[in-house]
Amino acid sequence: MTASRVVNGAGNVEPGRRRAVEQAIIDLGYRRNPAAHALRSHGAPSWIIGFIVDDIKDSFFSQLARSVEDALAERGSMLLVASSDARADRAEELVRDLVAHNVDALIIAPPPGDQSYLSPTVTLGRPVLCVDRPPASAGVPAIVSDNRGGARAAIDHLVARGHRDIAYIGDDLGYTMRHRLDGYREALQAHGLAKRPELVRMDAYTASSVPAIVSELLTLDEPPTALFTARNVTSLGALVGLHQLGRQREIAQIGFDDLDLGTVVDPALSVVAQRLDDIGRQIVENLVSRLQGHPTAETVTTVPVDLVRRGSSEIPGPRRSGTVARARC
Repeated sequence: MTASRVVNGAGNVEPGRRRAVEQAIIDLGYRRNPAAHALRSHGAPSWIIGFIVDDIKDSFFSQLARSVEDALAERGSMLLVASSDARADRAEELVRDLVAHNVDALIIAPPPGDQSYLSPTVTLGRPVLCVDRPPASAGVPAIVSDNRGGARAAIDHLVARGHRDIAYIGDDLGYTMRHRLDGYREALQAHGLAKRPELVRMDAYTASSVPAIVSELLTLDEPPTALFTARNVTSLGALVGLHQLGRQREIAQIGFDDLDLGTVVDPALSVVAQRLDDIGRQIVENLVSRLQGHPTAETVTTVPVDLVRRGSSEIPGPRRSGTVARARC
């Protein structure tokens, strides 16, 4: 690997590439770790992988990190996890810190905005992989879930249960939300349902803000009979809101991403569930292949999702239809 030869002072490196790697070393503040080098020079490969998530408290990222950790443990390797708070400046700082601490590869859920700060890491020869959303401005591969298809499947299911006025509760924070909103709109159009802008709420940034949104939606002159909640924290807030109003058995709900208490509440929450174990396995297979010197195309891999039907989505709407097209996740 070119970067390794430069770092270790070996020859036979084309001058232009040497200069690029040396500049990346300067940009990242990279320092060779002799102890780590000695440890990895003997026996089977043992890698340290950095993982930058939005927030490790988010159950999606904590469960995904555990899936990656389990897959790495089978290979005698370990995972370092850090939270960016979905801020580009914090993500850039963490990339520098993790590379300076000699991680062999980097996984990142890239915050919105410019991700050119990933380029020096790539130049240095460290495999970088984006998850949950592809990079906007850095040429690295990504693994994402089928956000659009999952949203379509959720709306198809609600329409099949007789719902026509279906609210969307989410936010405007980037790739995943945009694709889930697209899937919601595509499904409505496919079923010939009228667009109702007042049923689309893009201001649900925290769980605590959602009960008020639910209350506002249900006091409309023509209120929704079902809710599609586009994030796990949004689903939690909507559950609280419906229970506060005593309407959890009247208003259907499907959320994107599962909740720890999703099977405990009554009725249990129907969800579009991401295949976290599959994603974790594919992340590790991608990185290990590249660490072993096998190149990977800069492509986006889309992992299917599953519609998990529970009690909350089975609440019937005012109209039933037996001719609704089935969506594929």
